[in-house]
Amino acid sequence: MTSDSGARPPLDKARLAGTNPELLPDLTIEVVDELPSTNAAAAQRALEGGPDGLVVVAEHQSAGRGRLDRTWETPPGTAVTFSLLLRPTTPTRAWPWLPLLTGYAVDKALTSVGLEAGVKWPNDVLIGEKKVAGILVERIETPDGP
Repeated sequence: MTSDSGARPPLDKARLAGTNPELLPDLTIEVVDELPSTNAAAAQRALEGGPDGLVVVAEHQSAGRGRLDRTWETPPGTAVTFSLLLRPTTPTRAWPWLPLLTGYAVDKALTSVGLEAGVKWPNDVLIGEKKVAGILVERIETPDGP
């Protein structure tokens, strides 16, 4: 792959999975080569009792989803796709704010490293005119609650 293809270097799976627990004490990181959807995998892990703070990272997702069940497609090696399993204790009436607050946090993180980022309503993060992140929040009912 060349730099003209837009491809990134392969993910360093060992480094991601072995992330310093002192740096990110509440995260469990699971890295796989390919999944249809990281959100679907995280939802399945939730149903199986997966831990709060589980991050499912895929080198490539072949059937990603966006808002309103739209497809989210990226060529292999051009994106970092991941989903985070949270079991929030925040009252459910505040949950609709989660995608917006997440977008704001991503925007601030990118801005803090010198990138001119912004949020496009309701769930996209842009650098210039280019979409660099899409945020999808889903509520999964499990035997222990949402």
